[in-house]
Amino acid sequence: MQFGASSRIFGRRFTVRGIAGCMAVLFFGACISSRAQGGLPLVTDDTDTPGNGKREVVAAVTSELRHAGKRLFEAPLLDMNYGVGEHLELNGVVGWLVSANRNKAVVAGLSDATLGVKWRFLDEAEAPLAVSVFPKFTFNNPTSSVRRGLATNGQECFVPLEFQKTLDPLEVGLEAGPDFHFNTSNEWDYGIVIGRSFGKFELVGEIHGSALEFFRRDDLILNLGVRYQIREGCTLLLAAGRSIHDDGTAPVTLSSFVGIRFNF
Repeated sequence: MQFGASSRIFGRRFTVRGIAGCMAVLFFGACISSRAQGGLPLVTDDTDTPGNGKREVVAAVTSELRHAGKRLFEAPLLDMNYGVGEHLELNGVVGWLVSANRNKAVVAGLSDATLGVKWRFLDEAEAPLAVSVFPKFTFNNPTSSVRRGLATNGQECFVPLEFQKTLDPLEVGLEAGPDFHFNTSNEWDYGIVIGRSFGKFELVGEIHGSALEFFRRDDLILNLGVRYQIREGCTLLLAAGRSIHDDGTAPVTLSSFVGIRFNF
């Protein structure tokens, strides 16, 4: 689950040894007076919901630089959330894709759309940790984006669990679940988040993985991001990432995210 519907390909295989090493680095970093908070500009989500009757809208531009000079942009990406009570969140995501290949014409069109419902059924105030489930259904829009290679043909359903635990001043976030594809092989998506706050600034980082069924192939990306509260209800979101691999044989995918989050 990358930044949006356009960002599904990491282009890197990763071994179990590499995964263990990266996770160890993240956990070690988290233990140094840090705080974690999932959600945009990262891929890994958290257990938080907007609150009853409250709205959260993110408008962003994402980009990917893939092998052979292929660039893929989502401009804009819109991520919209609405709180129903204190524990439910309705979510919708859609974007406008622009593909620019070296020596080829620029192609643009509507991305896939995603609809989801997050339910936080455990709160830290009443349990050892907060836990939520966030099923999301992604489907093709009735446009020519699939035919022109901007979107993958078919639907998918991602059913992750999110976990969040506060160990003052530490907060750790984890998300994992199956991603069912109707036309291709199923996957498992997962991620772990760490971060640290400095007043209005929050530095965040994650390792997010996508593995084929039975973990025959594993693709990982490392994202580092910043959140800066411009004013109440308005936050700047920035992130940059790259695919990672322990032997350096596969082509690297670079990604970036620039956006504004509005809460009202």
